[in-house]
Amino acid sequence: MKKTTSRINLSQVISRLQQDLKQYFYYPRLARRKNIQGAVILGFAINRLGEINNIRIVKSSGFAVLDIAAEDALRQLDQLHWEQGYLQRNNQHIELPVIYQLTES
Repeated sequence: MKKTTSRINLSQVISRLQQDLKQYFYYPRLARRKNIQGAVILGFAINRLGEINNIRIVKSSGFAVLDIAAEDALRQLDQLHWEQGYLQRNNQHIELPVIYQLTES
């Protein structure tokens, strides 16, 4: 009997990344104070071991403070602690939107 490895698709990877990234996500104080909002799209690769590398900004929010905060959060994550072999292929390239939106409290 052939053993099969459970794999996840790209949308599941992105969803899981967004969940994992929440622990490192922060809204820069300067951006909150100046009412700065925007979306950053980060690009990076993930290998089969879950290691994140080649992090870059694919699309800037237009505000360096938000771009840097998004990149910093992803760098802190640096490796996904998922079961080895879950990713479909080595060095899977991902684009992940990180949205900074102020809400009224």
